[in-house]
Amino acid sequence: MKILSAITAIIATRYQMDAAGVEEFVGGLIFGLIKKDDLPEIQKCLKDSENLEVQIVNALADVSKGDLQDILKGVQEIGQILQELPVDLSDCQGMSGDIAKIENWASIFSHPTTLITTLTKNLLSNWKDVVAEVSQTSSDYSSADYYKVGEDVGDLLILSVGPISKASNVTMESVDWSALQNNLGGLY
Repeated sequence: MKILSAITAIIATRYQMDAAGVEEFVGGLIFGLIKKDDLPEIQKCLKDSENLEVQIVNALADVSKGDLQDILKGVQEIGQILQELPVDLSDCQGMSGDIAKIENWASIFSHPTTLITTLTKNLLSNWKDVVAEVSQTSSDYSSADYYKVGEDVGDLLILSVGPISKASNVTMESVDWSALQNNLGGLY
């Protein structure tokens, strides 16, 4: 038992970040999820980077073990981080729409039964890509490319949970109302 604790401690200490690394990770994570670079805004307004660093390091340590159970655990830990992001980024006024999309998508992490079913199905279906993503995450971490690590984790989340719906990107201004009216014909 002591050996297992020592190994876990070694893996956890292998992952460390400073505040700038946390900002880069969060920026990369958001980019990985919604393909939008919010890093400049995050660098101005991210709160609680010390707590985030602990959560990120723990999740990365779990994911890096590479087995299904630990990847599941790490993905759930990242899900917890995503659920807390609206508070951590509450001063980021230019990101409110992006945060809302992610918050809506991450709501699955509040429903354990649905989450576990979804994660298990998707992880097993995408196992080859998941393993490649875990390997890439470790490689990028070794290079101290925290933005890319965040992006890798975003990709891992999409493989695990599914993509953020394109429908959430639709705004009232982007709808072609004339096409809708033309296709409704005599219905009104």
